[in-house]
Amino acid sequence: MFSISQTNEISELLDKLKIQKEDSTMVIMLNKIASAYRENDNQKAVEYGKQAYELAVKINYVKGAWYGANNIGSSIKFLGKTEEAIQWNQKALDIAEKNNMEIEKGHSYNNLALMLKFTGNNKGARYYYEKSLEAYKKTNYKRGYYSSYNNMGNLFYDEANYYGAYHNYIEGYKNAEERKDTARIAQSLNNIGNVTYNLRRKDSAFLCYGKAYFLAKQHASKREIVNSGTNFANMFFERKQFDKAEKLFLEMLSIVREINDQHEITHVL
Repeated sequence: MFSISQTNEISELLDKLKIQKEDSTMVIMLNKIASAYRENDNQKAVEYGKQAYELAVKINYVKGAWYGANNIGSSIKFLGKTEEAIQWNQKALDIAEKNNMEIEKGHSYNNLALMLKFTGNNKGARYYYEKSLEAYKKTNYKRGYYSSYNNMGNLFYDEANYYGAYHNYIEGYKNAEERKDTARIAQSLNNIGNVTYNLRRKDSAFLCYGKAYFLAKQHASKREIVNSGTNFANMFFERKQFDKAEKLFLEMLSIVREINDQHEITHVL
């Protein structure tokens, strides 16, 4: 479900698109529309991302082509099309490497690593996460540091290396605090909650999940609300506070249906 501001933004862009000639400005507009749709309608995000990519290639607008490929790769994975997501992320990376776009290389390394991790290729994922941090550091892009630390933490977590995960999550948390990025603080707290839960520090996990959930509701994406909210609901269930657990689970299920995220629907159910 779109917010009023998102709906207005998309409507304004679509109106302007009707009278815009085929140039770099149209590519930028198409990519903005794709990015706006990524929050709630991944199918439309892919459609507009492809239009942006094809036009950018046609007029030789390199940065626009990268953004188009990136929008497609970042959206199509939520439609359950893993192989296509990998192909589009690789296409975006090829563009960034060929044109020495360091920040974009960092983004593409991260995105490709995420997909490799999803397919079980942890070795390849770790390689690209390290490459992403290296690319971000070349330009002192601190927001990128967070993504690399957080994603590396997720990799260690999946390997049950909870101390390695904790170290990376804490680095990400400190980075988010330094930049006053509330949405990323919420994400970090949720991840730290996962680690402390597995280290049998359940009271700490409960506090982390709760704070993450309330921060996410104010400042984060719907997917991050689902991540922390589902964990918070599970903690209520463990504590036999079934009414609170049920209320949260139903809220999370409603959100994932809104954003049509097949992976999260399965997770919540």
